[in-house]
Amino acid sequence: GFEIVNMQWKDGKLTKVAVRSTLGGNLRLRAANGLKLRAGGTLKKASGQNPNPFYTVEETPTAVISPKANLTAPNLKETQLYDIPTQAGKVYTLVAQ
Repeated sequence: GFEIVNMQWKDGKLTKVAVRSTLGGNLRLRAANGLKLRAGGTLKKASGQNPNPFYTVEETPTAVISPKANLTAPNLKETQLYDIPTQAGKVYTLVAQ
């Protein structure tokens, strides 16, 4: 439903991305750094289930873990997650904050 038209990076950070919406609907975008719409307006921080039905995720049952297991949680970098309502055929350009 979405096509990356252009993407630019500098020093490991996303500086610009242009995404074409082919079907319309919600674009959920994850980036390592903060972004803003080039045309202005505010981006909505995403939360909960993605409202786009194409990206519905089935609920996963809780894992059964042995009490003898020695687990170390991975150290994941913080990311930004945005929901962007789109219209089919339009291109949405986001730039670093």
